[in-house]
Amino acid sequence: MKPSFFLSKLSSISKDELKSINGIGDIIGDNFIEFLSSTKFARLFQKFSILEDNNKSPEIIFKNISNNFPLYNKKICITGTFEISRNEIIQKLENLGAKLSNTVTKNTNFLLAGKDPGSKLEKAKKLSVPIYFSYKDFLNKYSNYIKQ
Repeated sequence: MKPSFFLSKLSSISKDELKSINGIGDIIGDNFIEFLSSTKFARLFQKFSILEDNNKSPEIIFKNISNNFPLYNKKICITGTFEISRNEIIQKLENLGAKLSNTVTKNTNFLLAGKDPGSKLEKAKKLSVPIYFSYKDFLNKYSNYIKQ
């Protein structure tokens, strides 16, 4: 029972390899790596390997995910404090396909600025980066995509 190249690659993918894929950030990467080490994945891996051995390999279709995630490949920086934890905001943004950045650059698409935003706000203004002073206002644009 020798697994296919796809299954072999999937089972050995690193967090850095995952993060190099547009739309995958730290939280999704961590969750995926955790899943790969789970018994649930081990059972799935075994079942797919058996299917492949019997020439019944499932067809895997990769689609362009940009239509499914409204913030796909958007670089977002967060600064300041918010009513909810930063991790909750990051998870919601990554679930919408965003890539989070710790710095504001000319490639930053949006800045979410909470209370006491600091120097990132000034840099975003200088670079004409769109600024949202409420994560709620920003996420409301994508409320159809967010599971509450």
